[in-house]
Amino acid sequence: MNTRILTLALVAGILLLPLSAAAESPLRFEEGVHYTLLETPVPTRNADRVEIVKAFSYGCPPCFILEHSVAEWPQLRSADVDFWQFPAVWNQPMAIYARAYFAAEELDVLGTMHWPLFNALVVEQRRLSNAAELAGFVATLGVDEDAFLKACMSSAVRDKVSAAKAQVRRYNLASAPEFIVNGKYRVDRVRAGGLEQMLDVVDFLVELERGQLAASR
Repeated sequence: MNTRILTLALVAGILLLPLSAAAESPLRFEEGVHYTLLETPVPTRNADRVEIVKAFSYGCPPCFILEHSVAEWPQLRSADVDFWQFPAVWNQPMAIYARAYFAAEELDVLGTMHWPLFNALVVEQRRLSNAAELAGFVATLGVDEDAFLKACMSSAVRDKVSAAKAQVRRYNLASAPEFIVNGKYRVDRVRAGGLEQMLDVVDFLVELERGQLAASR
């Protein structure tokens, strides 16, 4: 077996170890223990729906592992849930990956790039450290290299990266991946007890917010 894939599998096993223990006890989650209440709530995009925001980074192995579970997560198909994600930024490598995300979004090729870029950075451990290298990479996926590089360096993408940095500060994010539920609650893998448990905590908070929305109508 490829050594890099084996290493990733071992990391995944360690990160997901708490899952079996969690299955043995009721899913009861407490503020300050399993999730954090934001000091200042952040307005959501749609007050009539429960918002789930995921912060991630392409160079983050836990984000890559969690992405598989998120892709099959029933909450994403809930009519009353508004899910969106953004690339977290608090250093230069993360800013480069954020540029790639927003450039792909601008060119409507995010679906083409998303998994291959994750795989290249986490599993293959390729060094893609600047916009030119990223443009060369996406060209292998059939994306126009010059158009991608131009999008990466555009003012529109620069503004979106700045907005992502502001979101990190607004949500008081300290790691990736993390979730924000309805602009009120922050869920990280340490407090939640593991990657898969993050989804359990988010599910719990979504139900809590559903109840509050129903009561206010």
